[in-house]
This record gives sequence, structure tokens and C-alpha cells, in this order.
Amino acid sequence: MASTVLIVEDQEDFRLTLAEILRLDGWRAFVAGSVDEALAVAQRGGIDVVLCDVILPSKRGPELQRAFAVDPALVDIPFVFMTGHAPHAEQLAPTPVLLKPFVIDRLVETLASVLDGRETH
Repeated sequence: MASTVLIVEDQEDFRLTLAEILRLDGWRAFVAGSVDEALAVAQRGGIDVVLCDVILPSKRGPELQRAFAVDPALVDIPFVFMTGHAPHAEQLAPTPVLLKPFVIDRLVETLASVLDGRETH
């Protein structure tokens, strides 16, 4: 069965492009443009991993990660952050961070690695 990724990105074109590329690679992809929308999608269930931009309107990606951490239904879902600002990457450890622009092979490799790590714990 295909793994499911929730893509949280406020730039619609980028969000939809990522979803289409991942679908072509065999992933199931859901999309959200904000933290609140992402929480609503995630609470419906079926999400294996979250790919989340750091800078979002009104709330930031780490706030979404904290919301997952306190929800028993979402606490075990791993995150991968994306950012165009290198200083953010250091502040987000140990969560994996992809620096924009990134190549799709690196994206897929990172998502798969995060899921493999979760399954071994």
C-alpha cells in the first residue's frame, strides 16, 4: 500500500506541483495551505508523514508539529520541514529539513527515510 503524505505549503502552485510529483512516484498526497487546514485534514486520519513549510500564514510549521505532538491520534506522525531560509534548519533539529530549492530525488529519499525510521522504533 502506498504511503500517504500531507503537504502543508501556502504557495498553491508549489503545493500542487509537489503533490503531483509525489503521486507520480507512487505516494498518496493530501494538501493544505495553512496550519488549521492541515489539522483538519490530518484529523480525518490516514496520514503517514507530513511535509511542511516552516513559514506559513498566521502560524508556523513548528506550531503544527506541536499540535500533532499533543494529539494522541497524530503524535506518532513524523515531520519533514521545508524552508528557503538556512538558519531555520539548525533551529528545527532533530526534525529533518529540506532547504529550498531541493531536488525531487532528495525529497522522496528523505520522506522514505523518515518513514523507515519510524517503523523501526
